[in-house]
Amino acid sequence: MSLEARSPSADQFRQQLKATTRLTFTDFHEGLAMLWESEQHPGRKQDFAERYRKLVGVHPSQRGEFKAALERIEAGGGMPVSDLIETFRRDYAKVSSGGEPLAGSRAG
Repeated sequence: MSLEARSPSADQFRQQLKATTRLTFTDFHEGLAMLWESEQHPGRKQDFAERYRKLVGVHPSQRGEFKAALERIEAGGGMPVSDLIETFRRDYAKVSSGGEPLAGSRAG
């Protein structure tokens, strides 16, 4: 197999770097997600969730799936990171409004 066949494209490499950066950023803000999990007051809980979503890109309840999808991108597969975030946001909006997430919407 030639080196070109084994080497990721520039775009794939860029997405791998974005995924690595986003994973580091997600890990850095894990404390905020833990505050969201443990908070009992609905207003503060919503505030923690909104802060986490603004910083990381997804709702803290989605962070396990999100990290797994980022790890797949980091390993060389999956969709662009920006598309992944948008997919998670759409799914959360649908679920939070009483619907179900789209089957297979977590491409990775």
